[in-house]
Amino acid sequence: MTIYDFSLPPLDERMYLIVHKTNALMVDPFVNEEIITILQKEKTEQILILLTHEHFDHITGVNYYRQHYQTKVLCSKKCAEGIKDTRKNLSERYEIFYLMNPKMDRRLYSQMCSKPFTTYADEVFEDHLLFKWEEHSVEMYHTPGHSPGSSCIILDKIYIFTGDSLVNGFETITRFPGGSKKEYEAITLPFLKHLPENAVIYPGHGNKAAKSHWSTLC
Repeated sequence: MTIYDFSLPPLDERMYLIVHKTNALMVDPFVNEEIITILQKEKTEQILILLTHEHFDHITGVNYYRQHYQTKVLCSKKCAEGIKDTRKNLSERYEIFYLMNPKMDRRLYSQMCSKPFTTYADEVFEDHLLFKWEEHSVEMYHTPGHSPGSSCIILDKIYIFTGDSLVNGFETITRFPGGSKKEYEAITLPFLKHLPENAVIYPGHGNKAAKSHWSTLC
């Protein structure tokens, strides 16, 4: 199995793609030419999109893929509420993303969120969801703190997509609207600490690494 890893400036947000025959699994989609080339080469017909949370920089590709493929979007109930609301997904206040990296190129920063953005989910879950995608097991856990709708995704019990609930070398941001340090410490941090030692973590920003190499996990 190949997990394709893509990065989008200026915030280095990460999108992940797995292709199986004519089906694809996407985590936090955006659009670029390389992704489109892979989908065309694989003759992709159906896409399952999983969202780690509702913030604008992690959902910008949803509407594009809906227009071009048979697509289903799955996320937490709180995330589904957020992606429909420009205030909750922060696209109405896109300057807040600048707080994450004040040294970023201002030209790229101004182009990142050119207009408020909304989309919708096809299926939601409350606290935990377990299902099969092709021959793979997928689990989704509601892990609030960074945002009300944040989730972590576990693929085949070892590959963990953490969104912005865990970014290597950085303290998790809980100061954005709807964030909660209290929920993060009570719910999400214990979940992260109990991940398997051999887990490979794919974050919402930055590069993947084994759990044992992550400086933000005790």
